Amino acid sequence: MFPLSNCFTGFIETRNGSPFFSGQIDQKFFRASFGHRFRPLENFYFLRDNNFYTALPGIDQPIHKAGFLGFKWKDWSIGTYYSEQEAKSKPGIYFISPWKLFEFAYSPEMKKHYVSINFYSDQFGLTSPKIVSRIQTFGQKRKSMVHFILPFLLKN
Repeated sequence: MFPLSNCFTGFIETRNGSPFFSGQIDQKFFRASFGHRFRPLENFYFLRDNNFYTALPGIDQPIHKAGFLGFKWKDWSIGTYYSEQEAKSKPGIYFISPWKLFEFAYSPEMKKHYVSINFYSDQFGLTSPKIVSRIQTFGQKRKSMVHFILPFLLKN
C-alpha cells in the first residue's frame, strides 16, 4: 500500500500471477475508489472474492473488481457502486452512518443486501485495548445469512 498524498492511496498486488492495481481518493466531502481492494463498508462479505483472504492488519480484504463513488457530510456517507459480480448493469447504493455504527449496501441487479451494525469500545468511552462487536447480514430477500462476530481485540 502506498499513499501518494494525504488523500490518495494505491495498492498493487498479484493474484494467481495476474497483476491488479487499486486506488482510493478520500477527501472531506468526497470518496472514490476502484480496483480489487478498497471499499467503503467494513462488512466482511460485501463483494468479497472468496478465492483470496488477507490476514494482515490494516489491509482491506480482496474484493471483485468494483468502483465506488460517494459523498460525505460530517460522519455520514452515501454513494453508488459498480461491481463486475453484482452491479454490472444497474449500480448499487450504499449508506454509512457516523462512526460506521450502521452500514448498508444494496444491489438492485441481484436484489442482494449487506447490513452491518458495529460497536466499537472507544465510542462508548471504554479504555484500551480496542474491542469491536459486529452483527452482519447479507443475502437476498428469501435467503439471508446473519453472522454475530464476537468481540475481538484490535491493535491501534
